[in-house]
Amino acid sequence: MSDTFPPPVTGPGRPGTLRRDAVLAAALRRLHRRLGPGTCAAYLVSEDGRELRAAMSVDTSLGFTVPPAIPADAVELATAKAFRTGELAVFGPVERERAERLNPTLVLYGPFPFLLASAPLCTARRRYGALSLRWMPPREVGRDELALLRSVGDEVAREFDALADAGVPVTVPPVPRFLSVPPAGPRPPHDPTASGGHEDDAVDELGSTAYLYALQKLTSALAAAVLTRDVVAITGEQLLRPFGGRALMLCLAEEGLLRVVGATGFSREEVRRVDGTPLSRATPETDTVTDVRISFHSTPGEIRRAGTGARRDPDVGTRVHVPLISGGRVVGACVLEFPAPGRGLGFEERAMLMMMLEQVGQSLARARSYEVKQVLAQTMQRSLLPRTLPHLPELLTTARYFPANEGAEVGGDWYDVLRLPDGRIGLVVGDVEGHTMDAVGVMGQLRSAVRAYAAEGHEPAAVLERTNRLLAGLESELYATCCCVWLDLATGAARTASAGHWLPLVGEPDRTEHHRAEPHRTEHHRADPGGPASGQPACTRPEFDRPASGRSSSGRSDSGRSESRRSESRRTEQVVGPPLGIDTGAAYRQTASVLRPGSVLALFTGGLLQARRLGTDAALARLADLLREGAGENLEVLADRLVGARLTHRPPDDDTALLLVRYEGARPGQRQRVADVSVHRHDLQGVGHVRRFLREHLRDWELTALFDDLELLASEVVTNALVHADSAVDLRLRECADRVRVEVRDTDPRPPVPSAVLGTGRAEEEAESGRGLVIVDALAADWGSSPSGRGKTTWFEIGIPR
Repeated sequence: MSDTFPPPVTGPGRPGTLRRDAVLAAALRRLHRRLGPGTCAAYLVSEDGRELRAAMSVDTSLGFTVPPAIPADAVELATAKAFRTGELAVFGPVERERAERLNPTLVLYGPFPFLLASAPLCTARRRYGALSLRWMPPREVGRDELALLRSVGDEVAREFDALADAGVPVTVPPVPRFLSVPPAGPRPPHDPTASGGHEDDAVDELGSTAYLYALQKLTSALAAAVLTRDVVAITGEQLLRPFGGRALMLCLAEEGLLRVVGATGFSREEVRRVDGTPLSRATPETDTVTDVRISFHSTPGEIRRAGTGARRDPDVGTRVHVPLISGGRVVGACVLEFPAPGRGLGFEERAMLMMMLEQVGQSLARARSYEVKQVLAQTMQRSLLPRTLPHLPELLTTARYFPANEGAEVGGDWYDVLRLPDGRIGLVVGDVEGHTMDAVGVMGQLRSAVRAYAAEGHEPAAVLERTNRLLAGLESELYATCCCVWLDLATGAARTASAGHWLPLVGEPDRTEHHRAEPHRTEHHRADPGGPASGQPACTRPEFDRPASGRSSSGRSDSGRSESRRSESRRTEQVVGPPLGIDTGAAYRQTASVLRPGSVLALFTGGLLQARRLGTDAALARLADLLREGAGENLEVLADRLVGARLTHRPPDDDTALLLVRYEGARPGQRQRVADVSVHRHDLQGVGHVRRFLREHLRDWELTALFDDLELLASEVVTNALVHADSAVDLRLRECADRVRVEVRDTDPRPPVPSAVLGTGRAEEEAESGRGLVIVDALAADWGSSPSGRGKTTWFEIGIPR
């Protein structure tokens, strides 16, 4: 949902509004008198043409059940069908049942039997909307009655054509107008000198039904809101516009301060003035909370004297401060601004405003609590991930981690890169069952166990056996999967073992086939409690496939596949052992393989596959294709592509962890040099140290011609990280065959507390903070920014002149 919303497009005095309303009022009252429907409403098409929105309704006992909006292309509904086809449309029990299957929300507006008839509001030149009548209970509607409905619709359309020809657009009002039912009996004689015209032309002000209608829409929308920004956007759309306001600010009292959690229409200066105000300080906003006070300031002078600050706009109107109530206590304040000076709120308006703001206050408190809980849980989860990955000449690494759908809590996915005692590198990825804090706790214990057993010098299979026994000893009801790869940087030799987890995928940019069908050697490992397994087996390229399973993710048997596929699955079953925590006596096997220089290895968890949607085999094939096609690309770009592919159709249904490694190896005739430097948080003088670091290494590498550009780019990116990320900064320098690459990694250990949602003024701030990246974009051959571990990595590359 958008954080902003457009201002009201109509108002009581807007040209054409009164005539539009008078035409609709006369038509609806005539139809109500003659045909006696239970509800009688007019719909007008929205400015973007996507919806038919309720513009006016007769105020009957069921008038508030009129649907607020109907998709303009939903031709299974009578109103949209009449609008689209230009013909009468009748909606009976059969059509209603079909429509409710396609759109279950229709039940909310018609939990009773009815018959609906709609007439288009269209001419040969324009389409405006439709008139819709419902009879409850259903009755037979004669041809003469339908003819009258069509005739009235045509008359309204012609009147609208006249308005359009006069240059007056026919637009939808912010909220529907509700008409009182004319009393029965003879009407008084028409007085042409009266200012209001005939009673059929009169349009009532907002009445009780209109308020009930607005309250129902607001409550329904807030019930589905999860985040603070959702509540802010809904409040603006469903509350600010109906009351004719132009600016809104929502504040919550937190730890003795008043925090702005959302604003639109107010200047950024005013939002900053209010945000963080101590409740002990006397301001209109804090007094609203501490004294439970509703206050009105009707002129710019009153606003300035009240201490609310002067707006840049001299035409400031009325400002209203209202407390937000939730659970019987004041939780914050709402500030509304109206464009008209002296705008007051009547008794009914005040009562309805407080009822609506009570719903807003409860929703804000719920959303804020949810966000704080999520921030703490995700911060705990991310704190268990590696802060940074090794920086080695033979190995390029990057990683991604994303939680599942917004509704889930947290998960137990993790990845790790270990420096082993014998100089090898350990690559680990795992997944604990579930999306709970228990899963996060078990994940932290397993990650520590894997690191400890690897530090003792054990091979992958032995590490999994010991970790499996540890998990069983924890008496946890959760199980986990894990895959370990030990890689020799000098030779590319790798040993892989898996406990119920997907085996890695490998891609090579200089080969046309993906290496998943070539033979590999399986080691029958026996655990050695005294130390690592002995013996160095011969190594070949691995077969990378799925975990041991003879069934697809949908549960259907794979018996219809080819014999080669069954053979391939059997080989995989031999090397993928059971998940951790299932069988305390499980023995794990490991495969030996060799990676060629330039190979890219991908270790991942199930969220990257989206197997529930695609099926296991199809998901693996898609991922393998993406890896093979992009194996020669920048590793950060490739990681973003692999992660982005899982979002093609819908959000992921599981957490996603991806560890991507490019093995550079020892390529003949190619220099591979790396260096790194760190800058402490808030140490802006460390930028000078970064410059000296670059100068020294570029001189040693005989690349001084690149110093000026690299110095400028690195200074901009490091300074930006120190100022805006508020964290320590690591800078990594790598010499490649034809370019020099710089990575700036930052991480902020503090939880990212949600800030105010602003509907205006954001472009100016973004332009101010993004000027350094403009320089990077102008000078670098390539650059980007990606999430990495607990923070992010901003990287750029400059080509080496031949």
